[in-house]
Amino acid sequence: MIGRLAAVAPVVVVPFMLIFSRLSLLIFMLPGIGTRIIPVNVRVVVALAITLLLFPVIAPRLSATDLPLVALIVGEVFVGFALGFFIRVSIFVLSMAGAAIAQSLSLSQIFGAGISEESNTTVSTLLTMAGAVLFLTIGAHITMIEIFVRSYENLPPGFIFANDAVGLIARKALAVCGDGLAFALMLSAPFLLLNLAYNVLLGVLNRAMPQLMVTFVGMPAITLSGLVLLLVAVSGLLMRWRSELEATLLRILP
Repeated sequence: MIGRLAAVAPVVVVPFMLIFSRLSLLIFMLPGIGTRIIPVNVRVVVALAITLLLFPVIAPRLSATDLPLVALIVGEVFVGFALGFFIRVSIFVLSMAGAAIAQSLSLSQIFGAGISEESNTTVSTLLTMAGAVLFLTIGAHITMIEIFVRSYENLPPGFIFANDAVGLIARKALAVCGDGLAFALMLSAPFLLLNLAYNVLLGVLNRAMPQLMVTFVGMPAITLSGLVLLLVAVSGLLMRWRSELEATLLRILP
């Protein structure tokens, strides 16, 4: 019996462990599926089920290597985290844009129950939840599974131990973060301009009428006008985010 298990292990057990190690981190990082509102045991079961489905497709592609099993598992965990991080940044973009918008509308002190571990403003919660729903409804999670399968062509087991592999992934992660920050500022730009115009107008009114309590007049005005702008612009904002998400999915692999 032990001899049979030893014969099966290199063909079935080891490839299954490697695939599950990479996929589980990716599942835990995906928007929607990987959020805290989904129990951990459910996410583990989803990762196991997808591993079973993909095993006949991926296992024949795995090439033999002399690296120890522990090193291979660590490498697969790192690659899975990197793939998930690249797409999770898209949700971070909505969270950062929502924080900037809330600050512009003087709503940054109001927090809502978000879908991530950290506290978010109400606007961030609204955008991140809408982004997670949009991510699932356009089938981006299916595209991520396809990207996961294709990743074995460019990122085989043991890839991170190759020359400058970690540096390559780190540079790509830095570029993704920089692009995400710039994109978040672009999404929140109309609200930042509204806030700038509001502060300029308050300054002019304060100089023209020093006896007027401009803050009591201006605060409700900026909040109301900002909420109206958010109501008008939120659909276009999310559609622009969707376009950027689709572009990110196309360039996620090297």
